[in-house]
Amino acid sequence: MTIQITSDSLVSDLQEEFRERFPFLKIAFFATAEWINNHKQKSNKLVPGTRLGDVISGRENNRVQIFPSMTVQALEVICEEQLGIFVQLSRKFGNSWMEISMTNAWTIQQQNERGREICSIIYKETQDNNGLHAGN
Repeated sequence: MTIQITSDSLVSDLQEEFRERFPFLKIAFFATAEWINNHKQKSNKLVPGTRLGDVISGRENNRVQIFPSMTVQALEVICEEQLGIFVQLSRKFGNSWMEISMTNAWTIQQQNERGREICSIIYKETQDNNGLHAGN
């Protein structure tokens, strides 16, 4: 299964489709980025109702497909080169989200599976701790 990003795409639709396919990951879109201290800082986050065609002027006919076997780094590069927008993936970590940066060479599917594993471990530890305290 692939997710297509086109100029007609709404940020909210892409985020929902991404969430359905990869429930332990979250995708955000940004209009700009700049290098600060050897780290690309993304800014001007696109709000959910934004139509990408309003942001990617001159690249309206380009489209990007997201595959589970694609690395996070490849997705970032393709979106920047093909559409002129910037993406950021975050992985679920318990009740919060952690920006993916150190493991951006992993595939999107690997990232999602790692998020599932982490949440499963945290949930189990929480249940075990609640069970221990309940008997006291």
